Amino acid sequence: MTFFRDTLLTEKSTSIDSPVHRLDPRVKLLSLVAIIFCAVALENAVFFGALLVLLLVLVLISRIPLKLYLAKASFIPLFSLIIVLPIPFIVSGNPLTFIHLYGYTYLTVSFEGLYRAIVFVLRVWVATGSAILLISTTKFSSIVMALRKLGVPEIFASLLLITYRYIFLFAGEALFMVQARNMRSFGKESILQRIRVVGQMIGSLFIRAYERGEQVYYAMLSRGYTGKMDSFRSQKMKKKDAAFLALVLALVFVLIFVDLAAYNFTIFNYSHFTFLVIDFVMKKMYAFTDFSRSFWGLLVA
Repeated sequence: MTFFRDTLLTEKSTSIDSPVHRLDPRVKLLSLVAIIFCAVALENAVFFGALLVLLLVLVLISRIPLKLYLAKASFIPLFSLIIVLPIPFIVSGNPLTFIHLYGYTYLTVSFEGLYRAIVFVLRVWVATGSAILLISTTKFSSIVMALRKLGVPEIFASLLLITYRYIFLFAGEALFMVQARNMRSFGKESILQRIRVVGQMIGSLFIRAYERGEQVYYAMLSRGYTGKMDSFRSQKMKKKDAAFLALVLALVFVLIFVDLAAYNFTIFNYSHFTFLVIDFVMKKMYAFTDFSRSFWGLLVA
């Protein structure tokens, strides 16, 4: 049920009237590709702030619920934290701190490893936030239309649109089948019985989907379907759309150019300064921890 609720909330947000919603879908799709390309090309973690600020400004202009957007945009980056967790310990470089395990065994946290992990998470965050912003401000049919106008084969676009429309129907039927099975089942079932029931449900759902596909195809033929969908109508790009796309491309070009120009300074020279700052902060934290332990030890004694 959470899947349907989140989908309905996303579809509802596409009906909001805002400057971002009124942009040409092709412009928004090309801007998404440009921002993701920029996020992949950047190596300086500081420059990701410009992309995050851009996304935040667009979210505020589009009047999308900020809390809902942040919740969706932060979900996938949380899993990226699990992926990059070993990187600070694997990548060699300037040591930030040591984590003692037992005896003389310890793990070294390097600045270069921590820096790469932060950059990776920021890349995932920017890419996810851009995609969430696109689907929250553009209807799926408009996205498919934009793909078609950008050169995607029409048969692929038609299949993508039909699949999106009917996936919720089949998901609803599967949910009803599960609920009906739960209402009819009494007592405990063995694992083999559950596997047999799940297999029967999957087979029944596959047959229903096949029959429904034939019915939909014949219904489309009876209504004059010739392989082309009228929803892929032509739409002219306005001056404001071109201006927005030019602004995004200019920002991407400037960020990549400055990132390449400042690469050596940021990664090597600036890293030592950052290392000193982080090392100072960690020493203060360790000193505060030792003081807290001594203070609570005196109170307990």
